[in-house]
Amino acid sequence: MLRSIISILFVFFTLNISSVVFAEEVAETARAPHESMKKIRGMLGEWTAITEMITQEGDWIEQKTDHVAIKSELDGLLFAEQHLARISGEGFYITTDLSYDQYRETYRVSAIGNGWGIMDIYEGQLDNGILDLNNIRAGTSFPLEDGREMFFRLLIPVDGDRRVMDIDMSLDEGETWSPFYRVTYERIG
Repeated sequence: MLRSIISILFVFFTLNISSVVFAEEVAETARAPHESMKKIRGMLGEWTAITEMITQEGDWIEQKTDHVAIKSELDGLLFAEQHLARISGEGFYITTDLSYDQYRETYRVSAIGNGWGIMDIYEGQLDNGILDLNNIRAGTSFPLEDGREMFFRLLIPVDGDRRVMDIDMSLDEGETWSPFYRVTYERIG
């Protein structure tokens, strides 16, 4: 009996020390990403997302409305946007993951939709409450039939109960940008 108690105490003590050391390691290495993700936590929650596309005449046409959730995962190091339900309209839906790369000092978004299955990678900075990200450095452009490539820029406000994300496109690797889509997020609850 005494031997069992000693064994249990030894295991507990060993695991406790290991977890303390590990916790300190994780806390130290994750400090910069945690601080950077805290700056954008206004994005978290459940949202109605209204997607609009611009016409050649410059008018915005509603494509669809979805119910989405942006959740914090991996102890706050990753924000994941998930499609929960289609409310109206038709079209593809996208799942995105957002994190902060402390070594390159950049926010990074990976996005993949059910329309093409292309994982798109965006990188950029937080500037005056707006994440400004593009897919130029990653080279995850959308190929066009005429051989050109379409790049995208995301301008994502990170605070507020109503946020409008602008999605611009470029056919000249970011020298000029034109409106393409916009998504209006309205907080639920």
